[in-house]
Amino acid sequence: MRDEYMQYGRPAYRKQIGDARYTQTLTESDLPEIAEPSEIWKLIAGILTVIIDERADLSLEFITTFDKSHDIAVRFRDGELYEVMMDG
Repeated sequence: MRDEYMQYGRPAYRKQIGDARYTQTLTESDLPEIAEPSEIWKLIAGILTVIIDERADLSLEFITTFDKSHDIAVRFRDGELYEVMMDG
């Protein structure tokens, strides 16, 4: 989750800062740099869904502090992490 946020999510959201085309007003403090994986929890406002499908694959979706309409999804297949992405 940390890598997804630092490599993709944070840079994309930082482009919105000061851009009047976006209705959401973000500041640098809304999108902190995080060094350790455990710091991702500073950006999690809650859990949205937990899904276990017929194959017993698990999907978790977390609400972020910086965008309430998109979440961070973490998906496991056969007990292994296979996807972390911003969902909407």
